[in-house]
Amino acid sequence: AGKFIGKYKGKDIELDNISINTINYKKRDREEYTQLRKEFDNSIRKNYLTDLSKNSEVVLQLKSHGVKDIEIAKLANGKVPRGYQVHHKIPLDDGGTNNYENLVLIRNSPEHSVFTTYQKQQTSNLSVGSDVSVQWPSPNGSVYPKK
Repeated sequence: AGKFIGKYKGKDIELDNISINTINYKKRDREEYTQLRKEFDNSIRKNYLTDLSKNSEVVLQLKSHGVKDIEIAKLANGKVPRGYQVHHKIPLDDGGTNNYENLVLIRNSPEHSVFTTYQKQQTSNLSVGSDVSVQWPSPNGSVYPKK
């Protein structure tokens, strides 16, 4: 796993434990995207978080980040702990799926912001069906950051 340097509030942020792959980012049909997003919002996010709550490594990792027990307890109810969200490593907007391997519970700041800023920089001018070859950073594991 390597490093990725991205931007957060105008500053360079170095992230560790990142896989960087060349992907052909193709802007997905809006109807298909909307359907996948709806499935994610309606059940997949909740099921993913509930499953994470049963993983003692995940719980220890969150505690090491200073996440309070009351926030960690939200996972069992399929809720996101404060300051985190579920991120698609390969975006649904591209060829990403709702498979658990493509999901990560990620801290909002600065980590998630770095990825979303990069995505916007690389893909904001794409129209549906158009594509671009891009170096794509993805956090490894099911919770990020690792340490």
